[in-house]
Amino acid sequence: MDLDDLGRDQALWWKRTFQDILFSGIHASRLKRCRETASLICPLEQIFIDSRLNEIHMGEWEGRSFEEIQKDHPREYDRRGRAMDRFRPRGGESFDDVFNRVFPFFMDLGIKTPGRTLVVTHAGVIRVLLSRIFGFYPEGLFKIRPEYGQLFVLSP
Repeated sequence: MDLDDLGRDQALWWKRTFQDILFSGIHASRLKRCRETASLICPLEQIFIDSRLNEIHMGEWEGRSFEEIQKDHPREYDRRGRAMDRFRPRGGESFDDVFNRVFPFFMDLGIKTPGRTLVVTHAGVIRVLLSRIFGFYPEGLFKIRPEYGQLFVLSP
């Protein structure tokens, strides 16, 4: 899916905001919106694409509304609500799976890339990472509500 006009405007706003910052690395999810966002923010820089930054994969639920899933798969939908961290839709990932691929990325990043790093990723990745950092995972997973184009600063 392509960025819409608002997404492009937000990326160009971040480009202006970051114009005087030298990043030691720019990383993005392999999904198109993130790659496009990173390219707009830092058009002259190399962008490292890493699938560990991808949004949670919902398997056969991918691209479907929660209302549709609840109607077509009521038991599975209920199980997901009771065990959000561990439940995997058929062919998909749980939030634990997301954490287990995202956390090593950030650990590697801290070791291998000193300095300021720009990471362009998705709401699910941010939710999992921050709820674990702040100690309210899994029950507080959806207390974190990232907006499109929002910046989070992580510091050691």
